[in-house]
Amino acid sequence: MTRLEGMRGRVLALGLLAALILLAVTQGILPVLERARQADAALAQNRAIIAQFHATLATDRAGPDAIDALKARIGLSPLYLRGETEPLAQARLQDRFEEIVDAEGAALGSVQTLPTEAEENGLRRLRLRASFTSPYDAAIRALHAIEAGLPAFFIERLHLEPADGRAGRAGRAGRAEDTGGGSFAVTLELFGYLAPEIPE
Repeated sequence: MTRLEGMRGRVLALGLLAALILLAVTQGILPVLERARQADAALAQNRAIIAQFHATLATDRAGPDAIDALKARIGLSPLYLRGETEPLAQARLQDRFEEIVDAEGAALGSVQTLPTEAEENGLRRLRLRASFTSPYDAAIRALHAIEAGLPAFFIERLHLEPADGRAGRAGRAGRAEDTGGGSFAVTLELFGYLAPEIPE
C-alpha cells in the first residue's frame, strides 16, 4: 500500500465516523432532546401543582376536597421514582437502567450511584453514572428508551466514542446487531425525580 492510498483510507474512515456522528444527532439525539423537553414541561406542571398544594394547606379556607384532589394529582403522576425509602427508589433507577441496556443486548460496564441533589422546589434528584458498549443502532435505541419512558429519566452528561475493543457484561437479550458502524462506548449520567412526600 502506498502512502497516498493509506491517507485515502484514513480520510474515508474519518468521513465514515463523521457521517455516523451526524446520523446520531439527526436520528437519535435530537428526538431524545425533544422528549426531554416534553418531560421537563410535565415536571414543571407538577412543580406548580406541588406549590399549589402547599399554598392550599397554608390557608384557612383549604377544604378537605380540594386537598384530596391535589394529593391525587401529585400521587398518581407516573413521572416519579417510587419506593418505601429513598434507597429503594434509587435501586429502582438502577434496575430500570439495566433493564433498558439488557433489552438492547448491550454490554453493561460500570454503574455508580451519585449523591442525591435537592432542588429549591423540594424535589429530589436520584442520580446515576453508568456506561455500556453496543453497536450504534442499539446505543441510539437505549438512549431513546432511557428518556422516552416512565418514570421520567433525564440524561445530564453523555459521552459516545468508538469502543476500540472495550468489553463489559454481555446483555441477556442478544438483540444488538452490528450494522457496519462498529461498537460504541457510551458513558452517561442520568437522574430521575423521587416522588414528593405528601403531608397528611
